[in-house]
Formats: sequence, structure tokens, C-alpha cells
Amino acid sequence: MLPGPVFTAELITTARRARYYVVRLLYGLILLLIVWINYVDPPMGPRPRWGQEMTIQEMANFADGMFSTFSIVQCLMVLALTPPLFGGAIVDEKQRKTLHYLLASPLTSAEIVLGKLAARMLHVGVFVSLGLPVMSLLSLFGGVDPGLVIASYSAALSTAFFLAGLSILVSTITRRVREAIALIFVLELGWLLLPPLIDTLTSWQWPWLYPWIRTVNDSVYATHPLVALGRLSGRRGAIGLEPVYWLVGLQLLYGSLFVLLAVWRLRPIFKSQEGGAGQGRLARLNARLGRWRWRLWAKPDCGDDPMIWKELHSVRTSGLMKVFVLLVGLSLGSFLVYGLISLGSRAFYEMLSWGYGSAWKDGARNDFNAFLRYVCTIVYLIWILCVSAMAAGGVTTEREADTWVSLIGTPLDGSEILRAKMIGAAWGVRLLGALLIVLWTLGLLCGSVHPAGFLIVLLEAAVFSWFAIALGTCASLWSKSTLRAQATTIAILVVLNGGYLLCCIPLSPSTMIVSFGCTPFIEAISLLSFEDVRGMLTTSSQSMSRRFETEAIITCVMGTLAYAAGAFMLTMTAIGGFDRAVDRPRSPEGQPIVPDYAKPASKEEYELSDDEVG
Repeated sequence: MLPGPVFTAELITTARRARYYVVRLLYGLILLLIVWINYVDPPMGPRPRWGQEMTIQEMANFADGMFSTFSIVQCLMVLALTPPLFGGAIVDEKQRKTLHYLLASPLTSAEIVLGKLAARMLHVGVFVSLGLPVMSLLSLFGGVDPGLVIASYSAALSTAFFLAGLSILVSTITRRVREAIALIFVLELGWLLLPPLIDTLTSWQWPWLYPWIRTVNDSVYATHPLVALGRLSGRRGAIGLEPVYWLVGLQLLYGSLFVLLAVWRLRPIFKSQEGGAGQGRLARLNARLGRWRWRLWAKPDCGDDPMIWKELHSVRTSGLMKVFVLLVGLSLGSFLVYGLISLGSRAFYEMLSWGYGSAWKDGARNDFNAFLRYVCTIVYLIWILCVSAMAAGGVTTEREADTWVSLIGTPLDGSEILRAKMIGAAWGVRLLGALLIVLWTLGLLCGSVHPAGFLIVLLEAAVFSWFAIALGTCASLWSKSTLRAQATTIAILVVLNGGYLLCCIPLSPSTMIVSFGCTPFIEAISLLSFEDVRGMLTTSSQSMSRRFETEAIITCVMGTLAYAAGAFMLTMTAIGGFDRAVDRPRSPEGQPIVPDYAKPASKEEYELSDDEVG
């Protein structure tokens, strides 16, 4: 059955999913929008004159700008869509308890892994080929070599294969879908961010260290798709294709190694996770580590709220996820510490020299405020994605672990269950939230952040996080799988947090109020400094500055109120529709029907007479 039954079954089942049609439709609309934007406001050359024919130079500029923009957008879409598509390939079979049957069949590990990889790569090929007609016609306008079009598509497909191989390997190692997808995105961010940072900082700040890590860093940096495609912009001929040759070759090599490793370790890892014959050494090691395990604080008693206790003290992240997150966090944290030491120390020195809240003599506090706006916005984005993904897997994970039926069979009502799930989603990534608060507090202590700005960003972050958690909880309650709930939640967040602005580009709005839904932008402009507050209170401000300040205030207030209203509505909808969503019967009084054996004993039943005690 060439190319194999797994390939055939995977291709048929994935082709029937409606979300792939929706994604392709949205991507096609984005391509049309890119064509319109590049024609109306080309990035290269002057704007074409309406009602007159374009000159040869204008057509070449349009084609060159269109090619550069389209290549970058296509690469970004591949980077965003490949991990969710391949992240659940193997681990989804584990959660649905169907991988047992695949491994018990005559199928080899290579047939299972390669079948899933090939079927889903066809979907990526269809997705990437949507813009091929437009890109092929660009050569007719002049300015774009057909070889550049081939190089751009080769880079997009090789990047998809590289990420697909990495995703298949992570899916083979992990136990849950949400952990697999989160881990893939963490590794992807490390792959995209760390090599440029290492190359820049070590060559400038630590030149003695650069020769030791240059070879390894360059081998990874050469696989960066955005860097290679950026060098193609404005290039003609074979000179600009050399980075793409290295990119495609290295990505195919690394992707093949990831796939071979997944094929080799599929059965041993499954046996180890499911308690098979391969668990001996791992079980003995875990037992030894368990005897050495200690806690700084003992677990509190369960109390009257068992769901809160469960979410705070019993839900744990896998050890593999912790290790990878720790490594990436340490790598990124080292650069964060370097920025805090170099800029924060100057800000504290200026505060001690000139006083808290006084005039900014040397501008050190201003520089530290700009640094905090940039870094805190990135940390906030990671925080929102993490809490929404955790919330989107709250209910579906219980279903996939076969514990949901027993949970709704208890006297707990929907508000108790969902409230605990929402609190547990924020508690699971509490370190990121603590990092945000620490950074804002440092800015407040050194005078780079005004107390009003500190309180505003705290309030906004709480409201935006509530909305993301409520959205993920609703998606998890009505979705059939964790992957679908997380994809729905993240897609809605992307649209609300700036995706809708693509529709506003042809209208060219001249006000920032249209960005009231973009929460990262609101968080960035709300981190007010003393200089910002002083400018708002000064009546002698220029008209343009006064207009900017007024629009910024309206944007922040509108965005916060809109997200607060949306979070309240989503929370009430989830709680009110809980019993209908889980199909749990209710009594005429509106209370859940609980069987007699699950009802708690009354006080009289607990009290015994002296004879019974004797």
C-alpha cells in the first residue's frame, strides 16, 4: 500500500477538517491585501500616478517591492502555522490511546512517522503554492529574476520541512499536545532570536569569546530564513542566492536528522512512557529521585475548595518541558540581565544624583524606560500566549486523560470547576507574571516609570490576561481536543491584537484610536515616565503632541473597557453554559443532579453515639 496506510488515512482525515480551508482563505485574502498595499504605497520608488500608465521603472519598483514583502510574509506564515500542524502528529495518537494499535500492527516506525510527515507536508505545499501565480507573474513587470522566485519558494518549503522534522521529534518525546506545541514554539523562538543576539553581542561586547562559539553559532544562524530572504531584497543574479543555497541545504540536513531520530526513538520512548519493558532504568532513577525530593513548604490541606487545591498543587509540567524552558530562559535571561545592569545601573545612579522624579539630566532613566517598554512588551506577549494556551487545555486535557466524567460526577458546579481552571492557567506560568512585575518595579524604584504608569500597566495586564484566560476556557469547554481549542484561542487573539489592522491599511487611518484592540501597543504606551506625565500636565504643549496624548489616552481607555466587557461576557457564558456543554442533567431548581453515592454525608451521619464509639 504505497506510500502506506498511515499516509492515506492521515491525508483523508486532515483534508476534511474545515480549519484548513479557513486558513487558506484567510491567507489568500492577505495576499490580495499585500498586492493592494504595494500598488498604492510601494516601498520602493514613488507612488504611481492615478489615471496614468505606469512607467517601466515604476513597474520594476512595484515588482521588486511586492517580491520582498511577499517573501517575508510567506515565511512568517510558515513559521506560525507549521508547529500547530505537525506538533500533534504523534502525541495526539498517545492521548487518544490509538498509538498502541499502530505500534501493535505490522507497521514499522518509519511508516508511521514518515506517513504522517508526508501527508501533512502536502497541506503545507498546497498552502505555500497559493501565491505562486502572483509570484510567477512578477517577472513580467521586470525587476524580479525568476531564479529569485524559485529561491524564495525553496526557502519556504525547506523551512517548513525543518520545522516539521523538529515538531515530529518533539511530538514523539512529549506526552500531551499542549506541551508539545508550547515546547515547539519555545524552541522556534530560541532558534530565531538567540543566534542573532549571540552574534551581535559577542562580536561587540565580548570579542574574546566570539571565536570559541562562532562556528557553532554560524551553523545555526545560516538556517535563519528571515536573514537569508532579507538578503534577497533588491538582489539580482546569482550573488544573492548563495545564502539561500546554504539555508536550504542545512535545513534539509537538520530536518532529516530530526525525522530519523524520531523514527529511531518512537517505540523506546512510548514503552518508557507507558510502563513497558523499557522503563526499568528510568523507573529506578525516578524512584531514587523521589526519595531525595523535598519541599521548602509543605502542601496545605485541601480545605473546602478541592478544585483550587488540585490546580495549584497537583497539576505539574513534564520534566522535559521544564528543562527546555529553563535552558531557553537562561539564554534569554542572560541578555536581559546584561541590559538591566548596563542601563538600570545608570538609571539608579542618575536617580540618586538628581533625586526621584526630578528633571532627567543625563537621559539614563529615559533610556531605561525605553528598554523596559521593549522588553516588557515581549515578555507580555509570551505571557498572554502561555496563559491562553494553558486555559485552552484546561477542560480538554481532563477529557483526554479520562478524568472528566468522574469530575463532573462530583457535587462541584460549573463555577467552581471553571474558576479553578482559570486560576490554574495563570498559576502555571506565574514566573512570567512575576518577571513582568519585577521589571516594572525596578523601573518604578529608579524613577524611570511613574507610579501612575506602574498602576495603569498592572490594571491593563490584569484585564487583558482575564480576557485571554476566559477566551481559552470557553474554547476548551466547547472543543473536542486540546489542539483545536488552542488553535482557536490563539487565532482569535492574533486577530484581536492587531490582525484586524490589515483591513484598515487600504483606508490609511490617520489616528491611533483604531489600534485600541492591540494590547501589546497599549501596554507599551502605558508605561509612563515622569517626563510623559509632566508633558501631559503642561498646558504649553504643541498641538501635534497634545493630539497624540489625547488619542493615546482614548486608545488605552477604550481598549481596557472593551476587553474587560469581553472577559466578563465570556466568563458568564462559560459558567452559564457549563452544564449544557458537558451534557450534565440539572434539577428543576437549576442545581446539578448528583447520585446518592456522590453526595457528602450530613453532620448527623458523622456524629456517633457513645455506644457506637465503644
